Amino acid sequence: MERKLREALWDDERILWFGRPTQSTLLRSPDTLSQCMTWAITALLTLFAFFFFLPYALADGKEFIFILVILITMVFLPLTIAIRPYLDKLLLERETVYAITDRRIIAIVRNNVMTMPRTEHTRCAVDGRDGAGGNVYFDSAIGSPLEKSRANAVTGFKRSNNAIHGIIFFHVHEPDQVVQLLAAAS
Repeated sequence: MERKLREALWDDERILWFGRPTQSTLLRSPDTLSQCMTWAITALLTLFAFFFFLPYALADGKEFIFILVILITMVFLPLTIAIRPYLDKLLLERETVYAITDRRIIAIVRNNVMTMPRTEHTRCAVDGRDGAGGNVYFDSAIGSPLEKSRANAVTGFKRSNNAIHGIIFFHVHEPDQVVQLLAAAS
């Protein structure tokens, strides 16, 4: 990831800070309730699909393609939604690097390089503290729902023209020091 960061830098740009998301626990995250609800709904739909729908459809002689479409809709679609927080967490912890330079704020998530200019008007805030870690929000990301911070850290905040207007550094170590560094460097 550090190689991707070096490639994203301009020739005369200087890194003031860089870091990565720290390890976090999904069951202690702000969206734990919605995660549990999603898993419960997925389990209920799976049980219903295999113990009620499938026996009924087979006994009624429904076509295979009809049964397959309903099973995919009832089982695999909710499963993909339920597993999303876990996949986002892995992506952030393994394939993400953040940087503040003398000219930009940079978040690289896998192959997606998100940058926004760093000016004297750049605003930042800290939220979602968990021990020594927390989220650092920049510009339009400030005030976004804490429950969506993981997903928003993966995608960034974009305008209709795909320009980034807000970034979240998700669960970085000592987020207050990042904010202080940004304020001191301005």
